[in-house]
Amino acid sequence: DAFEKELVGTLAYQGHVLVVDGLLDAAGGRTTDFGTVLDVGCGTGLCGEIWAKRGCTSRLVGVDLAQRMLELAESKGVYDELHCGDIVEYMDGKIDDASVDAVLSADVFIYIGDIGDVLKSCARVLKPGGRLSFTVEALKDGGEVRLLPCGRFGHSSSYIRELAARCGFEVQVERSVDALRHQGGVPVKGGLFVLRKA
Repeated sequence: DAFEKELVGTLAYQGHVLVVDGLLDAAGGRTTDFGTVLDVGCGTGLCGEIWAKRGCTSRLVGVDLAQRMLELAESKGVYDELHCGDIVEYMDGKIDDASVDAVLSADVFIYIGDIGDVLKSCARVLKPGGRLSFTVEALKDGGEVRLLPCGRFGHSSSYIRELAARCGFEVQVERSVDALRHQGGVPVKGGLFVLRKA
């Protein structure tokens, strides 16, 4: 697919690798018996593909707004289920409380801005001890969350930490990322977070 080749090849996109490896590191390197893992904003299935390449075992469920992206994700053969819809509406309408072991979200929050509702929904569906692994674009000059000139949102560490605490998460991993991807030949700085539900 041209979109995926552009993203991973030309733009040197790394979000999917960071999110999966961040979760595995937080879980002590364990790759088996993850139970149910939800990939929110799964797109073409890049996270699912890395998940499978790392030898991870789980019931892997993907959700995305774009049906065409889901068709590409399905072609990878790594998801047990794929659903088309808004990630918060899907979680709130289709997933029971404390029924998910982990949530992956690579470069999704950069299109949402205020991620309060997403984190609340993730906290509700995750089992105690469950983890949420995600990437964000960094704010260079302070603030909490702001629309950047590129049309994506940047989130500050303090914003994420405060929101995580309000939603019942502890920050297990916070890592600065020098290049989530490249845009116009310039690295896009970001961050990886892994939150653990108390």
